[in-house]
Amino acid sequence: MLAASMLCLGAAATTPGHGGSSAEARGTVSADSEARWTGQLVPLSDVASVSCRPEADPRCDVYELTVDAPVGTTVQVDVTAASEFDQVVAEVHRPGGSMIAASDAADRVTVSFVHGLDHDGATYHVMVRPELTNVESTLAGGVTYTGKATLVDAHAGATPCPGTDVVPDAVELDAAAVTLDVLVLLDGVSPQHAHQIVQEASWPYDELGISMAWSFQTVSLVGTVDTELIAASKAAVGGHRPSGVDLVYTLTDKEITNPDGDDAVAGSADCVGGIKSAQWAFAVGETSEVNAFGMLPSDNSSIVMAHELGHLLGAHHHLFTCTQPTEPVVAARQGVCTLMAPDTFLGSHHFSAANGAIVRGYAQRYAG
Repeated sequence: MLAASMLCLGAAATTPGHGGSSAEARGTVSADSEARWTGQLVPLSDVASVSCRPEADPRCDVYELTVDAPVGTTVQVDVTAASEFDQVVAEVHRPGGSMIAASDAADRVTVSFVHGLDHDGATYHVMVRPELTNVESTLAGGVTYTGKATLVDAHAGATPCPGTDVVPDAVELDAAAVTLDVLVLLDGVSPQHAHQIVQEASWPYDELGISMAWSFQTVSLVGTVDTELIAASKAAVGGHRPSGVDLVYTLTDKEITNPDGDDAVAGSADCVGGIKSAQWAFAVGETSEVNAFGMLPSDNSSIVMAHELGHLLGAHHHLFTCTQPTEPVVAARQGVCTLMAPDTFLGSHHFSAANGAIVRGYAQRYAG
């Protein structure tokens, strides 16, 4: 779950979005005005985890966004599906070109990008596509959504999630050894159990040539809400990751919930691509309970851990696969799908090819 303190400035203008064409759906975001729009997406009966094509794509609703702000300004785009049972993905593209940033799939998504960092022009294409469509939306003709673009006022103390601006072809991948230093905060978890979990959580990174250097610190955190636990973890280490640490992960024996009290949350990362910032390189995850045989099913705890660390390294839910071979065969690593599947009980200790390239690229660029 991503969280940031944002300042919305000025008045709002609303325009309609049009699937596959930006000819009539456009607006400008500036210090004096946010851009707002509505859109309609074609219904889908199954998962469609392929990114929008730069040219006209009937699956994707396109909004032409002009940024009237100095280069280096952060722009936040929020997209909300009308039904909580639909899932959408928001992508930011160069006009007619490659993707700059993308959100995960959910009924409410946020994606941020830095104006001028990956694109020389002032105009961007915000492309929204359906990931899952419920029956009611299908019968109604598709997914209705609302979009909003705002500037983040860095001077107001709002530091945005860096977002995913590294795609697989943006870094020249090599075979050089890469080491990630991960501080593990133990909240009600024994060192013995933690060592077992991190050993298994290392497996998907071993396959990418990434060595995980683990260190441990015992803490006592208050609260069960994921965002509260991440905030408490930051406070426990001085508000940001310590010097010499790339990522901070909290292992807790608490039943994690989201802010609405839903306990179907196994773990949470503060920010996709969070390794880029000392303030956002945090994640939290539950440990599994002792089963009927008195054994700790550490493999699921390790999948949660590897999954949330993957988010901090740029990996996305919508790039998981369920057909990719998962050799070599190691019993504890197997699952129906690859590691970044939203349901960790379906995941294995393997990244999909796309997520693996992104994670390797992030590790090469930002480790150390």
